[in-house]
Amino acid sequence: MGSGAENEVEIGTEAQEEGQLNVNRQDMQDVLNAKWGQTSGKLDFKNASQSALAERLRDPLARAGVALSEVQLQKLAKDTLDFRDTPPRSGLVTNFSQLASVAGVNPGIMNTLQQEWLSGAVSHLKVEMVGPKVGAELRTRPCWHALRARRDAGVHLVPVRVDLRLAP
Repeated sequence: MGSGAENEVEIGTEAQEEGQLNVNRQDMQDVLNAKWGQTSGKLDFKNASQSALAERLRDPLARAGVALSEVQLQKLAKDTLDFRDTPPRSGLVTNFSQLASVAGVNPGIMNTLQQEWLSGAVSHLKVEMVGPKVGAELRTRPCWHALRARRDAGVHLVPVRVDLRLAP
């Protein structure tokens, strides 16, 4: 990830109830943040809400001489989060210079974002829960498909040897 490459990983756990799913999710997030997270006391841009982003930018932008009305500030927060949440970023802005293409973002705003927020290296995209029966089916179905594909390929690729000397 440090080389700028983008990776997406699916992590699965077994949980019988939603409470356990929440515990597992928090454990995974803690491990990922411990490995790749940054801990400098700044707020995490990848997990920010529109209101938190606007609130955290209001005073620093004013100190930096970037004059925005409340409407402009809310639009800036919404537009930057919309940019963050659309593919190919899907929630992860690894460098604030990526925001240069967002309407209304200028160098003063990008500098303020870099001073006040973390861009982060890890983002959790979504959590899905399936019951034990569906989970078991999802674990075994790919194996059966692979075996059928191998069987079918074997039928079509069986070499046939024909000896023309024996032909009438």
